[in-house]
Amino acid sequence: MNDIMKNIKRLRQRKGLTQEELGSKLHVTRQAVSNWETGKNQPDIEILKSLAEILEVDVNELLYAPKPDMDRQRRIITAAVFCAMAVVAWVGYFSFERWAIAWQGSHYELRPAILCIWVLKPLAYVLTGIAAAAFARVWVNVQPKTKFCRGMLDVGAVICLIYIFFVLWYWFGYQIGFTMPKQLSFVLGNYWWSRGQWVFLIPGVLFFLGWPRKAG
Repeated sequence: MNDIMKNIKRLRQRKGLTQEELGSKLHVTRQAVSNWETGKNQPDIEILKSLAEILEVDVNELLYAPKPDMDRQRRIITAAVFCAMAVVAWVGYFSFERWAIAWQGSHYELRPAILCIWVLKPLAYVLTGIAAAAFARVWVNVQPKTKFCRGMLDVGAVICLIYIFFVLWYWFGYQIGFTMPKQLSFVLGNYWWSRGQWVFLIPGVLFFLGWPRKAG
């Protein structure tokens, strides 16, 4: 039971919550959370259940120290899963690219190639960014602890939303006579997609860092 105070603090920080934010979710004061973490008081049974639910752990993990290397094993599994997803995405991209090029040559149809370049390749980069951050998490504590850092998820989402907007504009706009300005089309077509797609690694990393519960 003496491990409760350490476990609450460790799990709260892993979740990326401040004492005030955790207290708000439990409908208690920040001071109450501070007292639990310093050992001045201990939460009752009902609070423990709510704590476990909010922190997404078993009650036993709150009461007792976790088994050695348990967190590290979860991190390794998470990294391996995302790495496998990234590999599948790249294999799918290169396979679909060959088919799209052949289809374009025989049917004079650009949409499969556009789908390949505008969707599959950026997706592969995003998953690669997530996998890279997950592997870094195995050895280094990259968990965000401030509201600013956790807000990086929103930044990544904004980047992706802007990207989706341009995709829809380019893909469907011609059907209603609403085309992209020539200057912008030139920049996106001749520079961005030939040299700049690697930046989609960044939203991948941001999504992982902003993920509320990372394994380990």
